Amino acid sequence: MGANWGGYHNLAVTTTETTQFTVDKTAPTFSSVYPASGETGAGRNTDIVARFSEKMDPATLTTSTVTLVKDGTTTPISAKVFYREDLNYNQVMLSPPYPEGFYLDANTKYTVKITGGTNGVKDLAGNQLGGSNQASGDYWWTFTTGDVPGPSATTTITAPTNLTATVGGTTKRPQVSLKWTDKSNNENNFVVERSEDNGTIWKVLTSSLAANATSYTDKTVVSGGKTYTYQVKATKGSDSSPIAIQYRQLRNKQVVGRLQEGRGVKAPALFMPPSFRERIFWDVGE
Repeated sequence: MGANWGGYHNLAVTTTETTQFTVDKTAPTFSSVYPASGETGAGRNTDIVARFSEKMDPATLTTSTVTLVKDGTTTPISAKVFYREDLNYNQVMLSPPYPEGFYLDANTKYTVKITGGTNGVKDLAGNQLGGSNQASGDYWWTFTTGDVPGPSATTTITAPTNLTATVGGTTKRPQVSLKWTDKSNNENNFVVERSEDNGTIWKVLTSSLAANATSYTDKTVVSGGKTYTYQVKATKGSDSSPIAIQYRQLRNKQVVGRLQEGRGVKAPALFMPPSFRERIFWDVGE
């Protein structure tokens, strides 16, 4: 409603601002599992993998929500759980202590159990697991092992050694140059992975380095107090260097130095048995 003031007409106007946003209500489901459900003759030292349809909340993927149980028992097998986002895959991996000489029993049925429901795995929006095959909301699948340890038992690939990391580039565009010694003579490629949370989530930087490669430069790092962990492995088809995860030792004893921004400092190699993946920890300072 307007009013006249000294020949001027005053008009009151009210504006309304509207904001639209989309709420993710889609439940995460499985796109694939490995070993396949019902598979027989599975390797006795294989890692168990489940791929999801979308990114998941890593905090919900734990040794309580992702378990492996031997047929006829109820106690989960001791194993570590990792969540990785790489090559457009969102996957959780369950890895028993194979580097310590452990093998799954031969010709034995195992059940992988992933917990759903309120206390189970969820996506980043908090949506509970969908596509469950249990009344509880859980998802289970089974596989049966064979007689031999698996493909890796017939293909031995020696892991690279003497991994070093050197900070270079500029203050605004730092980069990390990785170098290692190639100890295998039968690899097809090298895979370089990076973690920003001390080894919980790994991102594949490259999986196509040619055989005999001994270096790689990571140009995607940022400065400001972030901590990175690198690991390099040699691969041949589906076979690769065995996984060695030693969280306590690596976090508490083998952090090899703080690399300040703008100062190129070479980090010494970490000692690990030759069958392990080579890894290096370092920081970029503020």
